[in-house]
Amino acid sequence: MDVKITQRRLVWEVNNDKCHNYYYLVLGRFYNEDHTRYRKFKFVEWFDIFDVMEYHDKDSVTKSDILEMLNAHIDSRLSLIKGYDDCKEFYNSCNMSIAHYNDLIDAYNKNR
Repeated sequence: MDVKITQRRLVWEVNNDKCHNYYYLVLGRFYNEDHTRYRKFKFVEWFDIFDVMEYHDKDSVTKSDILEMLNAHIDSRLSLIKGYDDCKEFYNSCNMSIAHYNDLIDAYNKNR
């Protein structure tokens, strides 16, 4: 099955004395076997700088290290797609990631 990521966009970065988190909106589509139909998807992928440092075994990281970590997270989530007609678990995961992000933004806006 062919999967295409159409967009990766940093939508929120939290950097304070307690954490440094990155939140990326990922959009894409996956195609059926004969490429006549596709399904769109979007999800929010997040990780913190300490995950990136541990993944690369470094004390400081570059932008390319962050993008490599993002791609690893994206590949992990895409592994939930079992087939064009067997993707309910994947879509549940996508919906949960968006709901989690929206809850964080709502909590942040209430505390400002």
